[in-house]
Amino acid sequence: MKKYFNIIYILIPFLSVLICRILKLAQGEKNEEIVFGIMAGIILNLILSFIMLIRNK
Repeated sequence: MKKYFNIIYILIPFLSVLICRILKLAQGEKNEEIVFGIMAGIILNLILSFIMLIRNK
């Protein structure tokens, strides 16, 4: 089961970049959308890791 969670941590930033590109969330160029998507992915990874940490204790 832990193997799948490692894959999720890798996929979240890619999926957030795709969603940001599709929805055009950033105001400007595609580079800004990519950076915004990566930052959103990092934040989602942090939230997921805190949830997993609390859940395991």
